[in-house]
Amino acid sequence: MHSKRSSMPAFWPVARKTKVWAVVTGQGPHSKKNSIPLGVVVRDVLKLTPSLTEAKKVINEGRITVNGTVRKGYRFPIGTMDLVEIPDTKSTYRVTSSHSGLDFEETKDTSILCKITNKTAVRKGKTQYTTHNGLTLLAESKYRVRDTLRLDSKRKITGHFRFEPGSSAIITGGRLRGTTGKIKEIGDRVSLETKEGMVETIRDYIFVTGEK
Repeated sequence: MHSKRSSMPAFWPVARKTKVWAVVTGQGPHSKKNSIPLGVVVRDVLKLTPSLTEAKKVINEGRITVNGTVRKGYRFPIGTMDLVEIPDTKSTYRVTSSHSGLDFEETKDTSILCKITNKTAVRKGKTQYTTHNGLTLLAESKYRVRDTLRLDSKRKITGHFRFEPGSSAIITGGRLRGTTGKIKEIGDRVSLETKEGMVETIRDYIFVTGEK
C-alpha cells in the first residue's frame, strides 16, 4: 500500500522529490502519525538497499530486528526510542525525537527503553505493564504509568527511571519535539528545565530518559 510522497508526514527524515511514491505505515505499537514504516527506514533512512523490492527481501528474510524481535513486515511502524538492529553489519540504531521529527542515531547501547502506558494487577502480587512500544511485561508492583523501564536483550528489567521532578526527559511531540532537560514540576502540564530556559508541555509528550 502506497501514497504520494508529497503527502507523507513531515517528520519522516526522507527526501520528498527523489521518488513519487511512499509506503503507508501499517498497524502496530505506534500510531501512524508518530511512526515511519520499516521499509522506508531500510531503503531511505539507513540506505541499506537501493530499492523497496530489495528492502522487502531483506526484511522478509528476518535480517532486521526491532526491540529484539525479528520483524518481517515492511510496513511495520517504527517510533520513538525503538531499537533497530542489523545483525549482518552489527549495527544498532536508536530512534530519537528531534525538532525536525525522528532521528536514527547509531549506538552501542542495546538496551530497550519502554515508557509504561498502562498497568493491571494480576495474580501473586505481580503487575502486568503495557509499554509505548507494544510490549507486555510482568513485574513487581513498584512502577507507575509514565515511568520508563530499561530492558536487556532478553527483556529483563535492568533499570527504572521515574516520572518525577529531577528526572531527565525528552519531549516527543508537539512544537517542542526533541527538547531535552530536567523535569522541574508536574501538574496539569509538565515544566521542563532546559539549557535555554523553562518550557511546558503535556504529560503524554514526556519520555523519561534518566534518573535524577
